[in-house]
Formats: sequence, C-alpha cells, structure tokens
Amino acid sequence: MDNKEEVVIIENNEKNEQESTKQNSIDESQEFIPLEELDTIKQSTISQEEQISHEPKEKKLNKRLIILISAGLLGAVLLVMILFLLLNKNEEPAQNEPPIQTEPVKPIENSYKIDKTRIEDMIKKANSLYENGDKFEALKIYENVAIYNEALSYYNLGVSQMNQEKFQDAITSFQKAITNHENTDVSALNAAVCALHLKDEKLFHHYLDIARAYLTKNSSGFLYYSALINYYRGYYIEALYILNSIKDNFYSNNALYLRSKILSMLRLDKDAINELNKVKDYNINLPLGLLNARMGNYHQALTHLNKIKEPDPKAQEAKLASTLILLKLGMYASAAQNLKELNDKNASIITSIYPIKTALKDDFFNLNAAQKSFREKDFFHKQSTYGILFYYTPYQVFNADQTIEYTQKGGISVFINQNKEADEYLKASGLISSVNAKLTKAISKVLSNELRSANKLFKELIKQYPNHHVLQFNLALSYAQLFDFANAYKHFITSYHLNPKNHLAGIYAVICAQVIHKDYRNLYNEVSDGINADDSLEQDNFYSTLLFFVRDNTGALNRWLDQDKAKDTLEHAFSYIASVMTNRKDESKKHSLVISKTLPNDLLSGLLEFLAYNEHSNIKEYAKNVQINFFNAKIDLSAIYGGSSIVREIFVKLLQISGLVDTFRNAVIQDLKLASADKIDGMRTTLAYLDLFSRHYDEAYEILNDLVHNKKENDAQTLFLAAAASVGAGHLHNGVAYLELAKLTNPTAPGNRVALGFLYHELGNIPAAISQYESLGNSDYLNRFFTFHLAE
Repeated sequence: MDNKEEVVIIENNEKNEQESTKQNSIDESQEFIPLEELDTIKQSTISQEEQISHEPKEKKLNKRLIILISAGLLGAVLLVMILFLLLNKNEEPAQNEPPIQTEPVKPIENSYKIDKTRIEDMIKKANSLYENGDKFEALKIYENVAIYNEALSYYNLGVSQMNQEKFQDAITSFQKAITNHENTDVSALNAAVCALHLKDEKLFHHYLDIARAYLTKNSSGFLYYSALINYYRGYYIEALYILNSIKDNFYSNNALYLRSKILSMLRLDKDAINELNKVKDYNINLPLGLLNARMGNYHQALTHLNKIKEPDPKAQEAKLASTLILLKLGMYASAAQNLKELNDKNASIITSIYPIKTALKDDFFNLNAAQKSFREKDFFHKQSTYGILFYYTPYQVFNADQTIEYTQKGGISVFINQNKEADEYLKASGLISSVNAKLTKAISKVLSNELRSANKLFKELIKQYPNHHVLQFNLALSYAQLFDFANAYKHFITSYHLNPKNHLAGIYAVICAQVIHKDYRNLYNEVSDGINADDSLEQDNFYSTLLFFVRDNTGALNRWLDQDKAKDTLEHAFSYIASVMTNRKDESKKHSLVISKTLPNDLLSGLLEFLAYNEHSNIKEYAKNVQINFFNAKIDLSAIYGGSSIVREIFVKLLQISGLVDTFRNAVIQDLKLASADKIDGMRTTLAYLDLFSRHYDEAYEILNDLVHNKKENDAQTLFLAAAASVGAGHLHNGVAYLELAKLTNPTAPGNRVALGFLYHELGNIPAAISQYESLGNSDYLNRFFTFHLAE
C-alpha cells in the first residue's frame, strides 16, 4: 500500500472541479485488510490528506481606476506610473508560470469570493480618498493592492509547485504569501501538507499552528477549515464534532468526504461507507472499493474498482487494488493478467503504491485470532479428513499371524490386512515368508511411531520387488501418512495399475491427485468404472461412497450414514467424518466411541472422541477439558513425535485453541534432554512445529534448517515447514529457496506456488510472481499457512 500522504491542496478557484479520492490502504482480514485491510493509520503521524483545490484568478485593476488617476494632478501621474509598474511586475510572473497541474477537484470556496470584492473595495476607497485630496492615504492603499495581488501570485505558484510534487519550492512560495499577510491560513495549511510530504514533522506543526492562528471566525469556511486543521493535527474526534456542525451546503460534500476519511481511520468502515454514499459530484468508487476490501466484502469491492477505467488517473491504482483482491479470492490467473498489464505499462507502480508483505496466517498461528475464528469443523478440512482415513487404513501383509506374533502390539489387527493375492513369483520362489518378514519389520516401525524409518524400509523393499502392488500400496500409504502426497500419488497409482481390483489404491490415488492439484478426471472415471463393474460389491458400498466424498457429494454421505454400514475401523472413521461433514453430531459421537473402544490407548482416537463430545462454547472450560484429557492423563506422546502427521496437526491445533502450546512446548524441550538418539530428530521436528504455533520463528527456522541440510530430511512437508519458518523469521530469500526445493519434489502442489508467488511479488520479481500465479489458474485455492498483508 502506498504510504505517501495524500495532499490537501487548498486552492482558490471559481471553476468547478471534481475531487480526486485517493485512499491510502487495503487491509487480508484475513492475514488483504483483508486486503484483508486499508493501511493502519498511526495516530502519531498524520497519514492521509484530501485534495481540495481553489485556484485564484489573476485580478487586474479596472479601467475606471486608470482613467481617474490619469485625469488627476501632475503629482498624481507619478503615482499612476509607480502603481502601473508594480502591477506589471506582479502580473508578469503569473503569465509565465506553468499551468497549475491540479487533479480535478470541486472548490471549497469560489476562489475566495471575498478576494475580488476586497480588491474592488480597496480601489473604490483609494479613488474616493484621491478625489477628496487625500493623496497620501490613497497611495498607501494602491500599494496594498499591489502587495495583495503579489501574495495571490505566490499562492498560485505554490499550488502549481505542490501539484508537481516540488514540495520544498512550494513551501518557499507559500511562505512568501504568508509574509505578505494575505491568504495566510490556506497558504499555511498547504505549506503544512508539503512539510508532511517531506517528513518534516517540526515544520508541519509550525505551519499548522500558523493556519490555526490566522483562521478567522468570520471566514465563510471557518468551520470546515477548523475541522481540516484538527484532522491534520490528529484530533479526529474534535474534527468530527466540528464537521457535524457545518450547515453551509457549499461545504457539505467536502465535509462528508472528510468525515468518511476520519471514520475509516477510526476503523468505523461501515459508517465511512455510509458517509461516502451521501457524497455528490465526486467519483467515490476507489474509496468505496478499498473500504469494502478492508471489510472483506471482496466481490462488492471489485464491483466499485472495476468501474474505474482509463483515462481516469486512478485507473492503474484501482487495477492494482483489484489484483490484490483477486489474489485473496484465489483468482490467480486473473490477478496474473492484471499484473502483466500493469508491469508492461509501469513496472514500479506494483511495488510502490501497494507493496505487499508475505506473512503466516493469523488464524492459523496466532492464539487470539485462532480462538476468535475457531469452529469444530476447522479440524476437518479436506486434507485433514484424508489424513484421518490414511491413519486408519491397514497396511497389507501376506501372513497376518506372523506379523501379529512378531510385533506383539495391542490393536495391531486394525492396522494390518492379510492380502491373499501374493503373486505367482513369490509363491513359486518361496519368498512369501521372507518378504512378509521384511514387511512385518517395517510395519512394526509404523506401530512404534517411527514412520520415517518404516518409510525407508518400504523403499528398500520396492527396490527389490518394484512390481508388486502390495509393496507399492504400503510405501504409498507411509508417504500419505507423512503428508508427502506427491510421492503417495505415484505409488498408489502404480499399485492400482498393477492390480485394478485394489479399489482403495485407486481411490487414494485420486485423493492424492486432488490434494496436489493434479488433473484426476480420467483416473476418477477409471476407478469409478472399476467399482461399478465389481459384482462382489453391493450398491452404496464403501468404495463408491468414498469416491463420492472426494467430490463433496453430501447426499451419498447421508445415505451411507442412514444405512449404518460401517464394519471395520476404517469404515467407522469414514462414518465419523461423514457425520461431521453433515452436522449429524450424535452419529459422530457414536462412531468415535466405537473407534476409541477398539483402540483405547490410541491418541488420535482419543482426540476424535474429545472433539465429538466437547462443544467449543466457553474457551476456559474447553481449555480445562483439554488439560484433563491430554495432560493429566497418561498418553503416548510418541505418536506426535514420530507418527502420522495428522496426529500432530490435530493435537497441536487443539493445544493452540486451548492456549496450551507453550505448556506442551516446554514439556517437549524437557523430553528432548532425556531422548535416545534415534528419537531426537522426530522430537525436534515436533518442537519446530510447536515453535511455529507459539511464534518462536527463529527457533523453528534453526531446527528445520538443520534437519534439511544436516539430517537430509528433504521431503516436501519438511521443506514447506522450513519455508514457513523462514518467512516468520524474516529470511525471505531462504523461504524462496525452500519452496523451490519443495516444488521440485511436488511440482503441482498449490501451497508451494501460492507462497512463492507472494514472496516473489514482495521481493519485486514480478515476472516470477506472475509465472506462479498463472500456473494456479482461477482455482479458488487458499493457502492454509501463507497470506499477505499490505506493507507498512
């Protein structure tokens, strides 16, 4: 957002001109004012000004004066010659000065209507004195006429220089007008505005005090100018009080417009809009657009901004403002087109008028904002629901008894499923037992919450047996549980094509493709046709319903719940999700109980039961219940340190809502001191995640930077978190580097591209930002981690 102050030029002009209405800010709301926001107005500095102009006409003495003087005594001839020389001296600069480059504005006073009358009255008085023989007094008045006209010329020159942004020169001209003791109040007020542009606060207050001292109560604009002075002094309430007292219709539009500015600075945006809508004769689309944007009324804001077209001088500013709103709406392709047009015309405008600052979302990382915007459904966005499904999906083995005997873990039957379709190669070669033993070892790592180690073992098996669908499925599932959806997609689709009867592999390939924004339409149809062709499946079966869920078919979810078909833990988990999505709270309670009874010591199962039974009404009561259930109780925290990413995400989100992140963070720091070497990296990853949510960005950056560079944990999720920590800690270029690395791992993931677009945009690499935005299309995708604000 442009931090340049908006000029109030008080010119004396009888021409009706239309006021330009430049507003200084868009606010993210939500993270793009919302524009999310108009810029924050600081009370300690004066941050917005109006442009109001009245240009004086040059005044010439009338012919009657010349005739009377020339008909006088011989001694009067000398007086006439002196006066003639003085007038010519004052008119010549006016003829040679450049035209005043003001924006169209409606005058506040008709060029100081008293000016022309005053000159005429002075001349009449001088004529009368001269005719009555008082030549000395007449001469003094004629000299004052010349001085007065000179003051008007200096005033005009100052206005011209001000409009050309020659603020120092303008101050010199206004000072000369002030020295001549005419136009003192308005000259001083304009000089104050020039000082504001030059960031000279002392000079600003100096001229403001002069304007205040010389403003006379008998001036027709006394109330309006008093309000204007109070506005510049930062006395906004006093200014509003005065503006409410103005009855003169001539000042009503200006008073309404100034009222709207002050109300917007006080964050009373609705009232500001109401005042703007009363203003006549001005083009108010820009301020209306910006105010609506700050309130989060993005579509209404676009309606106003899109009315401003070339050759309107505000057209580029309006287009840039609408571009930022389009980014907030996820209309990236349209925003990219606007940026391209602006960049071709005037590249500097993009970062000079409304510069942006990439930031982490307040409602995701900030306690107060998170509590304010919290809803139970925040735990169940699309990726989160998929994470729950992946968590309860069993790994496939060839000999369940062998695996159960080896692991000796409670509830293991939930997490394994015997596959009876070992290929002929394994049967013939007698390798089933050997491969199953290796699978068992990897699955044991999963059950011990050492998911990264399990993932490595699965990868080793794939190298030996790349064409076995079971091994591909297990590797894909471990990637999905780590939220590495690009790699999960690759191995799920391989597993499905190796065995098209594995409907779950096909559905999960579709899910991962959706998460990474890969075109899945053909694959969806292929999987759907396979399910429909399977005669062993009944109508409204689990697989077809799960596929409908991908496309948000709530009717299919309700049918599934009505028929109460859930049999195993995965299906009960799906029913739980369906209950949440369709607001069937009793159903979610029922299915959460089934899951928690099956897995009584499982952390995620306990979390789902808690969410089903605890309404978020009183935050203190809610926090107390979280503490009772998850701090005082003995729970296995290893699931957070090294298990599936969904457990950590839901648990930390619950801690954040309850204000307990710092408490748990301190506990993790203590656990680290006693941790074995093989557990440390997982615990440090969790600590970095907690650091992000507790806004210890430097600490998070240090940990994640070490994990990437020294521990070689360069999966997409870790790289993305490292980028978030970099932005939080102010290391923007490092953030770009991490996101570029993450993009190599996961080239279609929109989260990486959105964040990259914002960062390139902020850093002034507009072509690179355009490239990222274009690749996203008008997808409506909104990044859960990153947003942008207007730079201060």
